[in-house]
Amino acid sequence: MLNASKIVFIEFDGASWNVINPLLQKNKLPNIKYLIKNGASGTVLSDPPLLSPRLWVSIFSGKHSKKHGVEFFGNSSTMVKCKRIWDIFHEKGYTVGVFGSFVTWPPYPVNGFMIPSLFALGTETYPEEYKFLQELTLSERKKGKSVIPSNGNKKSLIHYAVKMKTHGVSFKTLWTAGAQIITNHLKKSSNDERYLKRTVAHLNISTEIFLHLYKRYKPFFATMHIHLCDAIAHRYWKYYEPKKFQDIDQRLAERYRNVIPNAYIEADRMIGKIVEKAGDAIIMVMSDHGSDAMETSKTAYSLHIENFLNLFKLRDKVIPANVGLMTFCYFQDKESMQEMLPLFEKVTFQGTGERVFDVLKEESLIGLRLSKDFWGKEIRGEMRLNLEKLGICNFSDLFLLQKMEVSGTHSREGILIMNGPNIKKEVHIKGATIFDITPTALALSGLPVAKDMDGKVLEDVFEDKFLTTHSVQYIDSYEDNLSPTKIALEEAKYDQIKGQLKSLGYL
Repeated sequence: MLNASKIVFIEFDGASWNVINPLLQKNKLPNIKYLIKNGASGTVLSDPPLLSPRLWVSIFSGKHSKKHGVEFFGNSSTMVKCKRIWDIFHEKGYTVGVFGSFVTWPPYPVNGFMIPSLFALGTETYPEEYKFLQELTLSERKKGKSVIPSNGNKKSLIHYAVKMKTHGVSFKTLWTAGAQIITNHLKKSSNDERYLKRTVAHLNISTEIFLHLYKRYKPFFATMHIHLCDAIAHRYWKYYEPKKFQDIDQRLAERYRNVIPNAYIEADRMIGKIVEKAGDAIIMVMSDHGSDAMETSKTAYSLHIENFLNLFKLRDKVIPANVGLMTFCYFQDKESMQEMLPLFEKVTFQGTGERVFDVLKEESLIGLRLSKDFWGKEIRGEMRLNLEKLGICNFSDLFLLQKMEVSGTHSREGILIMNGPNIKKEVHIKGATIFDITPTALALSGLPVAKDMDGKVLEDVFEDKFLTTHSVQYIDSYEDNLSPTKIALEEAKYDQIKGQLKSLGYL
C-alpha cells in the first residue's frame, strides 16, 4: 500500500437518483455536483430483499448474505461470519474509523474508533468515552421526543451538552437542538414536525462528532453513515409525489412538499464538511438501495403487526419489518420458520378458499403481504379467515387499511459516486452492484481482492496510469484467521427494537 490514498466512505442510506437529479439541475446540491463532475458516478444495483443491515454488510464485505450471515434488523456484530473492509485494514496495521454503520454493535477494539448504528441495543462504543452519544440515541428511541433527554433533569441536560461540546459539537448545533426542545414543548408541534427536526439534529450532531474523531485519529479508512434521507423518504414521500397517492391532504402536501428535497440538501451540506476534512482522500459515496413511492391503491392493506404476532404465536420468535406492503419476518429459529411457511401458504378466506397471503421465502426470512389478487378491492372487516390449526379470525383482526403513514419504499437502484486520486473525471459507472464496492476500494488501496468475494473491481473508473502501475492482485480469501474474540450474544427480540423500527419507517 505504498503511497496509497486514504479512503472515506459516506454511507448515504436510501439515496436515490430520482431525487438527486432534479436537485442537481437546480444547483441545490453543490457538494454532490462537485464530486460527480470531478469523478465517476452511476447506479449501483442492490440485492433483494432490500433490508439495510444485510445490504450494508454485503457492501463492506463484498459478499452475499449467505456468506456473511446477516439477514435482518437486530442482528449483532457477533453474527458476521466474515471480515469487513475495516477489519482488513485494521489487521494490516492501519487506523480505521467506523461511525454509525449497521451491525457494529457490540463494537470491538480497532486501531481507531467504532461508534455503532441507530439499532445498537446497548451504549457500548469504542473508545468508551463516546458512549454518551449512544445513551442519547437510546433515550430518543424510547421517548420519541428529542435528541437530548427531556426528563426535566437540568443536571442531565447540562451533562450531555458538556459532553457533546467537549467531543466536537458546535455551540450553534447545541443551541439549535435546545431551541427545538423548547419550541416543541411550547407550540406542541405535530409528530411529523418533531420527527423531521429530530432527525436533522441527529445528523448534525453525529457529523460534528465524526469530524472530531476523524481529526483526532486520522484514519486511513473511515466510514460515516447518513440515515436522514432514508428515514424521511419512508414518512414523507406522499407529499413529495402526492399525485401517486389517493386522498392526500393538499394542505399538508403543500406544507411538506419540500421535506425530502431539503433532507438531501442538508445531507449534501454534511457531505461537504466531510469532504473538506478528508483532504486528498478518495471519497466513495454510495447508497444501499434507492427510494420511490410505495406501490399502493385506494384500498391497500397492510399487516396488523401486533395482532399478527399474537394470532400466530410468534411474538418471541420473529422480528417483523415492513418494506412497502411486504412484511418481512426474521426467524431466529429456522425450525419454527419451516413449520410456519406451509401454514402461511394455507391461510384462506373462509367459504371461497382463496389464498390470503403472497408468500416470499428468503434464507431466514419469510415475506408476507395480502395477495395481489385483492389489491384495489374493498374487503369487509368481518370477512372470516381460516388460519388452519390456529383457528378463525376476522379480516380486520389481521389487516389494516393502509393510511399512508409510511409512503416511501425501497428500490433496487442506489447511487455510487467516486472521487479523488486515481479516479477518472466525468465517467459514468456502468453495471455496478453493491458487491463491487469493497473489491474496488481494496484495489485502489493496493491490497489484493479476495476470490471468495462476490463482486468485481470497477476498473473502468481507474485512471489508465494507475492501472498500468497497480494491476489488480488476488488472494483466495481473507477469512483464514477470523477473530476468536467474538462470542455469540443473545439475539435481539422484537420488543427491544420495535421503537427503532417504527421511528425509521419500518413499522
